[in-house]
Amino acid sequence: MLRPGWTGRTPSRSSRTSRPPGLGAFLEGQAAPPDVDLVICDTRPGLPAQLREAVKVADVILIPVRPSGPDFSALRSTLELIKILARVAVAVRIIISQAMPVTILARDARDAAAQFGAEVCRAVIYSRIAHAAAAAAGRPIFQYPPESPAAMEMDQLPREVWRDAHSHPS
Repeated sequence: MLRPGWTGRTPSRSSRTSRPPGLGAFLEGQAAPPDVDLVICDTRPGLPAQLREAVKVADVILIPVRPSGPDFSALRSTLELIKILARVAVAVRIIISQAMPVTILARDARDAAAQFGAEVCRAVIYSRIAHAAAAAAGRPIFQYPPESPAAMEMDQLPREVWRDAHSHPS
């Protein structure tokens, strides 16, 4: 969990005061203490300036992609930009997200994503009513209800990323 301090805002260019460190420096600072093993930065799609900074200091980058033509088209561009911006040792993983259960698109999504050359997570986040219900109730999916397929799918992703990160030391 990120510590307080990052507002996500950048001061205006006209500001003559000293600039606070960018997101990249902030994330490195969050990961520096010996008791911090993992810092997660969830961003909006695309590669805005803040995300570009995060890519430069990341060890692992997860790219969620829906099983659709437009998302796979955007994936190619995102992967190319990450190759340009990221440090050499970054691990890029694609996560199939918002897939409709028991559909041909969902079934074929992992194979389609694998063609882009990045590792595809075994975990898949399916589009389920429980996600909307949990959001409407203002509760995380892990609590609404915790034994639901949606909660179990969401639980698989961090476990997979954590396990893989520790089995492939950089």
